[in-house]
Amino acid sequence: MRTKDEKISTGTLGIVIASFLMGVGILTVPRTVTTATGGFGGWLSLLATGLLFIVIGGFAAGYLLKMFPGENLILFGSRILTKPLNAVVCFLFLLYFTAAASLHCRILSDVMKLYVLDTTPPTVIIGSLLLVSTYVVSHGINTIVRLNILFFPLVFGILALILFLNVRGDFTLEEVRPFFVPDIAVYTKGITSSLYVFVGIGLLYFLAPFIKRPEKIPLSVAIGIGVVTFSNIITLFIAVGIFNFAAVQNIVYPTIELAKDIAIPGAFIERIEAFYMTVWVLAIFSAVSSTHYVVSLGMSQLFNGKQKLWAIWPLPLFFLIAMAPENIDEYFRWKTVLSYVGTTFLIGVPVLYILIAKIRKVI
Repeated sequence: MRTKDEKISTGTLGIVIASFLMGVGILTVPRTVTTATGGFGGWLSLLATGLLFIVIGGFAAGYLLKMFPGENLILFGSRILTKPLNAVVCFLFLLYFTAAASLHCRILSDVMKLYVLDTTPPTVIIGSLLLVSTYVVSHGINTIVRLNILFFPLVFGILALILFLNVRGDFTLEEVRPFFVPDIAVYTKGITSSLYVFVGIGLLYFLAPFIKRPEKIPLSVAIGIGVVTFSNIITLFIAVGIFNFAAVQNIVYPTIELAKDIAIPGAFIERIEAFYMTVWVLAIFSAVSSTHYVVSLGMSQLFNGKQKLWAIWPLPLFFLIAMAPENIDEYFRWKTVLSYVGTTFLIGVPVLYILIAKIRKVI
């Protein structure tokens, strides 16, 4: 039995979603979107992508989960599809999350080695992150939720401070124009390039039993995605206003470069990017630990095992996938493929399950 204190309220769920999504793309969104669009029409692409995921992740998923309160995809899915077929769908979904968490570990390793821990082997960074994540996951959903609530004001507060200080510095409004472009293909490319920022909300399908009011899921998703969308748009604006379009397309991590570009009067704080990196690690850790928990929960339900053991057994797979990309370009290719896979699950699962449930009159 789940205790009452394990239920996640509407507001808390919104914070968890925002914390989880923020660490995934905030460092690279300005680069990927401007590269895809070739101009500042990218801000509208981000807005459109955010609204798209509010619909498919909030209203569609929320409607499906509200049909089966207190159950997740593994439990209610076997009543809609056959049990073996649903097990295959859930297993593939969980494999996707395993790969996504692994790439989070890899990007953390690459960034930390580039800016902070230049002499530390990537295997040590990735291994340390996975071990700490395993410890947190073994303590259950309450611990993960509390960590997300704790990290939320730190991550967003420091980001807001960095953006504010940059606006007061060398920001040039002329660099961000034009605000609109007439070619619809530009916005389409921008949308596909930013899918990876939001696909993580698929975790809701497995965390449903912990949600206090499933009927409020659309509101929680709208809050979480709304905050992340706004933050990414503002970051994109300021990065382009500081560096210009051409420069942003050639900077791997524009948000960190924004932190490096800040000049504090009196120089009483130096290397502010290292300080920001420390806070960003918290955001990535939120994403990794949340995904790790869902994988352990889902696998334990699929194979009737103990969840704590399933928090340990996938670790070699996490590590191998994290080390698979040979360089940053290959990492971005992996991330692009996973964004398409994740979006396919997010769109296909609610449409397929709701349609079949209606036909078979499961509810």
